Amino acid sequence: MKCLQCGIDNQLRDRTANQGRCKSCGHLFAFEPTAAKHPMPGFTDVFFAKLIQDLSVNGALFFTEKQLQYLLKRRLEQQVLRSVNILNMIFGFLMLFIAINIAIGIFTGNLTALIITPVTMLPFFAWLCPQRHKIRQLKLGISQIDRVTFLLWIQKWREINGIPKLLPPLRQETSSIVVSPEVSDYSFERVVVCENDSVAQLLIANNLHFEHNCAVISLSGYPLGLFETVIEMLQRNPNLSVYALHGATPTGVRLSTTLRLPKWFPNPNVKIYDLGLSPRQAMAMKKAAVKRSNASARQAKHIPETVRQTLSRAELNWLLAGNFLELESFGPKKLLRVVSQRISWTGSGGDTDAPWAYQDTASISPIILAGGFG
Repeated sequence: MKCLQCGIDNQLRDRTANQGRCKSCGHLFAFEPTAAKHPMPGFTDVFFAKLIQDLSVNGALFFTEKQLQYLLKRRLEQQVLRSVNILNMIFGFLMLFIAINIAIGIFTGNLTALIITPVTMLPFFAWLCPQRHKIRQLKLGISQIDRVTFLLWIQKWREINGIPKLLPPLRQETSSIVVSPEVSDYSFERVVVCENDSVAQLLIANNLHFEHNCAVISLSGYPLGLFETVIEMLQRNPNLSVYALHGATPTGVRLSTTLRLPKWFPNPNVKIYDLGLSPRQAMAMKKAAVKRSNASARQAKHIPETVRQTLSRAELNWLLAGNFLELESFGPKKLLRVVSQRISWTGSGGDTDAPWAYQDTASISPIILAGGFG
């Protein structure tokens, strides 16, 4: 296993002899891939550092803990899938080799070959069986990575190597926020309303509000201490453009309707654009990190009839089954690209009332933009 600090390769005996430190520079390893608590042999410091590098686009973008957890699980599953494919190829080659030799034996009348060929392959099959068992154990280990275990890994990595672009947990203190009187006189032309606080935090940290001269707030009132002032500013603008950014969730599908309530933007002159994701789009994504929970199923039962009428029967059944797809299953680069392109598209007069149409390759489709996390 290579040291992140100096790049020297350290064997297990080296790491053991040096109490988990590099034999050359003494840098502490965060993870020991042979330990029972880690899901697979490839779970090394280099592997984890690559996750952070890819997610932050080489340190250019901030990201959330949940985004890192989604990417970790995806990369581990990809490693397991590669191992499965290799084993399947080996198994297929062995079966083909046996079939060819048996066919030759039958054609030539060589009965010895009919017996010897399968027998000589027995050691290979004996090797394959435990390998397949290991794959099943790896799959089980990945599925059992819980939030607590992941946060312990994060804490250990931060103590040893630091994670500059990882956003801190949302803070509850508001006493340190002082709103200047001049701020309330300003008016934004547009606002992005996020279903979740963490997504709003992500967009603000990556300066979306500066790049597009827009406010960024959440459905539950983030940023704390500024929310009421921002809402007051926005409601004074009759030409405001509102962008509802949400996942394929029971709360998300009703976000645009919620934003028409009196406490939000009831003025009919205010345009509200739905940025999705919709259940229809989530269902069409082959590699989407769809989750299922009883809580989500209960929430889906309370979707208003007016919103239900905008959903297909398949979409409604998908939600009622407890399925949902979170925005944080996508990396920051993807989310920023979707929002930025959508805002630019509305400015050019595009058909923004339509959802992300994945049948139109020229549109800002989640099928196109959700092909990975990097």
